[in-house]
Amino acid sequence: MNQDETTKSLSDKVLDRSIIINFPRPTELKRRLKLAPLDDKNRGPALHKTSWQSWLAQGSNFSDDQVSPFKKFIEGINASLAVTGRALGHRVWQSIEYYMANYPDVRAAPDKDALARAMHVAFEDQLVQKVMPKLRGIDTRGKSKTECLDRIRGQLVTGIGSDSFNLAEDFDLACDLGYGQFIWQSANYLNAGDTISDKKTYGGSGAGRERRATSTFYERIRCSQTP
Repeated sequence: MNQDETTKSLSDKVLDRSIIINFPRPTELKRRLKLAPLDDKNRGPALHKTSWQSWLAQGSNFSDDQVSPFKKFIEGINASLAVTGRALGHRVWQSIEYYMANYPDVRAAPDKDALARAMHVAFEDQLVQKVMPKLRGIDTRGKSKTECLDRIRGQLVTGIGSDSFNLAEDFDLACDLGYGQFIWQSANYLNAGDTISDKKTYGGSGAGRERRATSTFYERIRCSQTP
């Protein structure tokens, strides 16, 4: 479902059960030289339901040691949210874990290092898509700011295993542009993947983070129409 300034707002209940994808502001506008209707001739073959289902991991194969740092990260955010009377429920964490389990680079990781990198990128996506929408409307002044939002921002900068998340800029914009309320509405973190790096680790600055798996995953979602 698309939501922007031209549509009615979705209810909090719908957003709570959704994966919310924000797209970066385009830096270069593309021309469209010809208008063509979307039909069977130019849309390509539809993806069969059985193909889509064959991609799905119906269970999590992560060990406790692999998933524990990410689970504790969410629990840390939950502790900060207590100041505002909010909470992240079991369903939020379960959705995050299954997203990570189904992430293409996670499933295709050839070794432990590649798996750790892929899990980090997948988790970063879920922080944006599942967690940040839960912060919507939190007061960006006073106790809510100092004891909740500032602590969560500190977690993002610290990251997991000394590997930070590239979300500080978007987080600051969410605090500054919401007229006194936290409203996540940008996706600048995705632009960090414009330059593909062969480095085996992600630097704290976020330079060279690979977003190819993200594009692949979104493409699978976009193409998952059954005939």
